[in-house]
Amino acid sequence: MKDTLKLSLKLFAKLFLCNVLSMVIVISLLFLANIFFTENAGYHAFGSKGENSEPEFLYEYHFNDGEDTQYENYLSQGYTIHKKNIRTDVSKAGKAFVDALSQIVCILLVVMVLYSVLWNAGNKDANRVRFNRITYDKYKGIKVGLIASAPYILFSAAMLFLKNFPVVMYKLINSVFYIFIQLICGNAVTFGEVGSFKIFILILIQLLFPVFAWVSYQLGYKDIILSDKLIYKKGK
Repeated sequence: MKDTLKLSLKLFAKLFLCNVLSMVIVISLLFLANIFFTENAGYHAFGSKGENSEPEFLYEYHFNDGEDTQYENYLSQGYTIHKKNIRTDVSKAGKAFVDALSQIVCILLVVMVLYSVLWNAGNKDANRVRFNRITYDKYKGIKVGLIASAPYILFSAAMLFLKNFPVVMYKLINSVFYIFIQLICGNAVTFGEVGSFKIFILILIQLLFPVFAWVSYQLGYKDIILSDKLIYKKGK
């Protein structure tokens, strides 16, 4: 049991790190989407008079409106004008591409990390069982996965009661599934706007961690290396 808890804590730390890295990935890709899939649509004009005066908002201008007739007018009044660009919304195709890319990268990240930890643990336990150092526990992988992901499972279940909790905060804390959560919760701002059925789906998503942990542990215990299997089949 001590070994199971130790491995669970290690896996929880890895999951936490994966969520932090996934947050960085998602935010970075969203930032890039605003660069590559949007364009300038106009600007907000801010003006100030004198060196010590604070800039004030003057007007909003869109290129579709034709010539900017207000610019010269404010200049003639002695304003120094600063422009802040207005960008168009990300196109549907661009958003779909970035969302899919974000989710694939985040899933691959957590899969590689979990697989490495649990495969090595299973392979090590196989040797220990062979030399009668421990007793084989075929459920160890799923036990480790459940304990490691318990905080995320319980946190998701708490959303049934925390109706004022912001959905965006939940997405950031669970950034590995950021896009899945976005698809499930839609435009909801708080969990008071999310139905109980959808919250149960969010809980089920968290159960993917224990399932994958169990599979990875079993592969390691049986000394099955997936990359070798794929290469062998391809060569054959």
